[in-house]
Amino acid sequence: MKKALCAVLSLLMLLTLPSCGGDEETTAPDTSEITEYVPPEDDTVYISAKDYYNNGYSNNYVVGVDKLGRTFDASIPKTDKERQVGIFYFMTLGQHLGKYSDKIYDTNKILQMENGLELLFSLDHLDEDIAPAGAPYFWSEPLFGYYNSTDVWVIRRHLQLLSEAGVDFLVFDVTNAVTYDAVYPLIMREICALKEQGFADVPEAVFYTHSYSTVIINKLYNDVYSKGLYKDAWYYYEGKPLIVGYKNVNKDKNATGADSYNPEKLSKEITDFFSFKLPEWPSEYTTYKNSLPWIEWQYPSPVHGDVINVAVASHPAIPMSRSLTQGAKNFGRGWSVTEQRNISEDAEKGTYVQSCWDVAIAADTDIVMFTGWNEWCATKYEYDGEYVLTDLCDPEFSRDAEMVNGEYEDNFYLQLCDNIRRYKNTPVGDARVKTAVDSIPMIEDTTEWNRVKAVFRTVGRDNSPRSSIGAIPSITYTQPAARNNIYEIRVTESEDHLFFYIKTDDVITAHEDGDTGWMNVFIGVGELADKGWCGYEYVVNRNPNASSYKTDVQKLNPDFTGEQTGTAVYFMSGNILQLKIPKTALGIEGRASVYFKVADGIDRPDDIMNYYVSGRSVPMGRLSFRYIG
Repeated sequence: MKKALCAVLSLLMLLTLPSCGGDEETTAPDTSEITEYVPPEDDTVYISAKDYYNNGYSNNYVVGVDKLGRTFDASIPKTDKERQVGIFYFMTLGQHLGKYSDKIYDTNKILQMENGLELLFSLDHLDEDIAPAGAPYFWSEPLFGYYNSTDVWVIRRHLQLLSEAGVDFLVFDVTNAVTYDAVYPLIMREICALKEQGFADVPEAVFYTHSYSTVIINKLYNDVYSKGLYKDAWYYYEGKPLIVGYKNVNKDKNATGADSYNPEKLSKEITDFFSFKLPEWPSEYTTYKNSLPWIEWQYPSPVHGDVINVAVASHPAIPMSRSLTQGAKNFGRGWSVTEQRNISEDAEKGTYVQSCWDVAIAADTDIVMFTGWNEWCATKYEYDGEYVLTDLCDPEFSRDAEMVNGEYEDNFYLQLCDNIRRYKNTPVGDARVKTAVDSIPMIEDTTEWNRVKAVFRTVGRDNSPRSSIGAIPSITYTQPAARNNIYEIRVTESEDHLFFYIKTDDVITAHEDGDTGWMNVFIGVGELADKGWCGYEYVVNRNPNASSYKTDVQKLNPDFTGEQTGTAVYFMSGNILQLKIPKTALGIEGRASVYFKVADGIDRPDDIMNYYVSGRSVPMGRLSFRYIG
């Protein structure tokens, strides 16, 4: 099992910028220096820069504000023991089309039709064109579209988002005896690529088997593990790669439920190779000590040895759709554990999953198993007098945390980030990071920036464009590569200024007149809150002036407009942009504590959700980086 970052709070004795010219043009240098800024002596608690920033290979500094104004701030890992989070990850989209390969069926859209409920679930209103039986149904449209599970562009974003959330392992659902051989190698290959880039904490992979468990374990061992494929993507538990499945052939036969199935015992080679956890179904209402429960039909969730489950929603009154047709008491997103009912207006708050997280954090098990990330689809079939959708149904009665196009947007992703930090980390609070530097000349030679310890990186540098079929072959998704692939940011300060160093893979493109979305820096000052525009109070560099080497600092309004509060100096050479921003323009007095993002080329810059999808946003979406001076 990979090691958690070790960080210890210790009390210590206190003892810029863009060109509008061509790609190779260098603006006139600002030869002023960052003089050493020594903070006044006080009783402040300090964290080491290594523990907090870790040269940019960390998610300690990833923070966020959701659309409801809920926040999570900077934190560092607890040191008393290792805590791990796994997330149920699905590989089914576009993989089970059969005869339903020419159309997307979206229950959320069908339910908005005048007789949508009847079209979906009534035996007397079956419409094979609008809502056929046997077809897969999305509960709504994902933010990345009705994507195919083989879309590598989406896979990379998933890994980036889940890394920054603090997820430790992906649990691949192969419980129905399908291993998705076209999908899992793509994911595991990308995990290995991120490891090679230095991102040690990217989530690793676990396979969860159930039906025909021993057959599937044999297949996976022969196809992957015995060959040493994607070894950097294997998740280790108790010193061995973890797999979920049965070693006992009788349990395997009973779980599979096929009279003709007579499984053979796993070889000693295989049983010695893996660490095993048992699959556990919620209908068993058991608490095996060595299981990995993927969901519970009871609340509060019981502890299974060293694991507890947390779910976005659950369906004890199966199927999920019965909550729409008969008012069945499934645990929807807005389920109140105190009132024992679903409160639809609370669904966007995730009241049920928050209750589950509260139980899990109090239990403080070594592992939290979270369900889920990206299931999205269920099959419509006839059951007990009506058509049903079992595992998910609509925005309220579904269990994905991945961002959705509309409805809850990224609420459940940010809620996941927040609670993983509550479980695994300690808030930084008012602590500071001593990062004072001296004499960095603002010139083309940037070697002095190497002494700055406040380094921020987004997970992954691949800048390939998107070009993939969707969940059905007639849909194609494309997205151009980012024009400026920002991958590293450094921040420091003097008594009067805040400085940014922004690095891209290639030479930064020239600014074009009228382009207000070129190499922007969005900044929030002090406490995280829903202020300004989506939490950001200021934006720097909407209107760079090439002749003066200066650019504007604007205070943001909720509608994305802004009023100028000051002027920053900039310097750009090759693939590096530096900014020197007066603290007065940002309303900062003394040492700075700011959260920020750098963004370029966003298609719809006034839509925060588009910062997950287009251009380059570091970090993505509503996430920010927290600089602590």
